[in-house]
Amino acid sequence: MIEIPVSKISFIELNELFYGGELDESQSIELKSRLSTDQHGRPDGREFAKDVTGFVNASGGLLIIGIDEEGKEICGVDEIFGQQKVSDWMANVLVDNVDKTVSYELAKIPISEDGLKCVFIIDIKEGKDKPYYVISDKKPIPYIRKGTSVFAAKPSDIKEMYLSKSDKNAAPQRFVTQNATGRNISQIGINNGTIISTERVTKKNEVIANPDIHITEKQAKEIKEMIDKIADINERAGKFSSKDDKARFYRNTWKSLYNKFDLTSYKLIEKKDFENVIQWLNREIAFKHRPKLRRTDNTEWRNQHYTAIYSRARVELGMDKQALYRFAEEKLGLKKALNSLKDLNDSKLKRLYQLLFSK
Repeated sequence: MIEIPVSKISFIELNELFYGGELDESQSIELKSRLSTDQHGRPDGREFAKDVTGFVNASGGLLIIGIDEEGKEICGVDEIFGQQKVSDWMANVLVDNVDKTVSYELAKIPISEDGLKCVFIIDIKEGKDKPYYVISDKKPIPYIRKGTSVFAAKPSDIKEMYLSKSDKNAAPQRFVTQNATGRNISQIGINNGTIISTERVTKKNEVIANPDIHITEKQAKEIKEMIDKIADINERAGKFSSKDDKARFYRNTWKSLYNKFDLTSYKLIEKKDFENVIQWLNREIAFKHRPKLRRTDNTEWRNQHYTAIYSRARVELGMDKQALYRFAEEKLGLKKALNSLKDLNDSKLKRLYQLLFSK
């Protein structure tokens, strides 16, 4: 489970958790790229109720809407679903489709500039009055989450829910809890009815960014988009044979950034260092990643070079198109006047690109 309260998760933390590999689907985490619809494209409250009660009848967990696990991206969903706000739709669905009140906390994280695309994180609490039934079925059915799937509860599951509720209402047992670190942790023993349990201690330093010192959400988004661009170039270049390869590449790319600037989190990049980070990422794209396209997709390689050259010349070097062409004619020793970058062969285009990005 995520250790940060869902209400405290920002766009930066969301990216770090997902692309850092801490948001994999599990018994306690479910990722969905969108809310379910029926065969007519209408909102499907029954499916949502099944997912939620699956957590309630188990041990609780997080249902996260707006993350495409297969595509390895944070895609977000519209804030309006059907004709309602997502938050209102969820509340109404649970009232109409579940036999008891479900306890949950909802967090909305905008991921687009206009705030209309969001990720919704629902922190669903374990039910205190199990089993909870979905009553929109032809007959009421309790669902339970096991592993990464939700099933209709078996009679044995239902029996266990009632027994666990009885146990909670019984006189409390005495517990002795021990803390231990390391991998090989086991229960030490049971003595005279006292349960001795062992909990793994996970040490994790909370990262606290200072808004007066560290980069803004907008700057963080710009950095994230450049990391996405690096991954996209490598995907177009055929460097990934599976989605796991792409996810691993994302983690390694973030790690390279952290090592370069001695960071533990990119939200701790100071505002004064932001331009240095952007320049480093631009150079990584220019000299390490974009050249990979040449063998697999020469047209895309050339198109990306055109865009990068024009942008570099105009925005950062103050050259208009004619000044750029005169620069190319001089530095490349061209015998004819240059009228378009498309007139350059691959080697001359590459040379011009290197000249501009080495300045």
